[in-house]
Amino acid sequence: MDWSKIFEIGITVIATLAAAYGGARAAFHFDKKREDEKTREARIEACNRAMLNLTRQFNWLINYRDQFLEPFRQNPGRHLMMLPSNELKFSSWEIDIAPLAFLANTAASEIPFMVAVLQGRFFAVIDAVNARSPVHREFQEKLGSSEVGMHVELPLEAFETAVGDRLALTLRNATEQIYDLVDTAISEMSSAGQSYRDVLKTLFPAATIYGFTLPKDIHNK
Repeated sequence: MDWSKIFEIGITVIATLAAAYGGARAAFHFDKKREDEKTREARIEACNRAMLNLTRQFNWLINYRDQFLEPFRQNPGRHLMMLPSNELKFSSWEIDIAPLAFLANTAASEIPFMVAVLQGRFFAVIDAVNARSPVHREFQEKLGSSEVGMHVELPLEAFETAVGDRLALTLRNATEQIYDLVDTAISEMSSAGQSYRDVLKTLFPAATIYGFTLPKDIHNK
């Protein structure tokens, strides 16, 4: 028996197996690295998608406040003067919280919950605006058909009496609710826009993470 030949064959087999094992191990690590990178990119995308929709909601609130609320903020008759809106629908801006669940075990664990809260603030405003608009239109219709009409020189009480106390009170309460909801939502979102970005950057230092702040050239009520 030629032991040297057998030994040579054995060494060849072992080398072949080792090479195969090494190749498989390298391929495994390569695939895992690629999957980890895909997971990381998906998580960054989920964070940015959430921040982008928060930014849209925040900017809409700022614009609505400046166009509809600020002109009458100090006016005691603001519930009569604030204009109604067409029905608002922003379902495409709704944030899917589920992809942010991975943050629960990180330094950003509070973000999914707070994003849900802030989104709730935004849609509460939308619901309130949609609920007030038909009340205001009813007020306009009753006022237009009353003896008072649209005489702007009359005192506030005359308009309210002309349409009835119930309708006037409903309109006042609906208007005050919108002022409160908008101011609260803007205040909380303006605090979150940059702080959330800063926290997310600690998780993804090399990534571009969206954020937003309250513009300095507008009023922060």
